[in-house]
Amino acid sequence: MQDAYGLNAEQMTKIIRATEDALGKMRQLNNNVTTQGAALASANQSDSGRIFQDKFNIWAQDFSQISGNLQNLNEKAKALLNIQLASTGDAMGIASKVD
Repeated sequence: MQDAYGLNAEQMTKIIRATEDALGKMRQLNNNVTTQGAALASANQSDSGRIFQDKFNIWAQDFSQISGNLQNLNEKAKALLNIQLASTGDAMGIASKVD
């Protein structure tokens, strides 16, 4: 059964899982960038190194905000899915697979 958003429980579950996978990949990339950024900043103590460090700090802040917002959105999608499943009487089905 589709809800008001036009997605059924299976589609929502796929979106939630894909988002979780993407978040994991984003975090891994961020860890790599953080490692390289720290090494570059430490090796370059000139004006350009300080500029780089400033830009890197912006990256870190932006990444934190984006990943946090995406995680919050995914949590809302999980809650919506659980409501949808509960309203269709299938709350024990897919909801247990998402958490």
